[in-house]
Amino acid sequence: MKRIAAVAALIVTMLAVPAAAAMASPVHKPSQTCPPGHAFGQPQSFTFDVASGSSTVYEVSGPTLASAEEFSYDGSIYTIWSVNPGADSFTMSLGATLFVNEGPSITNATGYLVCSG
Repeated sequence: MKRIAAVAALIVTMLAVPAAAAMASPVHKPSQTCPPGHAFGQPQSFTFDVASGSSTVYEVSGPTLASAEEFSYDGSIYTIWSVNPGADSFTMSLGATLFVNEGPSITNATGYLVCSG
């Protein structure tokens, strides 16, 4: 009987550890579905520039972007806040904060759109 209880406790522990690790892991889960023209499972990329000290991002090439779309760049997930299609520009946030480029100018950077399908 003790052996059965020990094996059962071991199994419960083995199942609980991965579940606890998954709950503690800061994995980004896309919160949006793919907009029209952005196929799930097929990475959509675009190229952009941001001047030093600016919050305005200029799309150099890629698909038409929309507010609330998310994209990955340099290991972080950004959210597009507003889009000015006439100027091929947009603003974005990192978390809940408007992104302002505090470093040197960013040129010909590649962003990858994120969507959940």
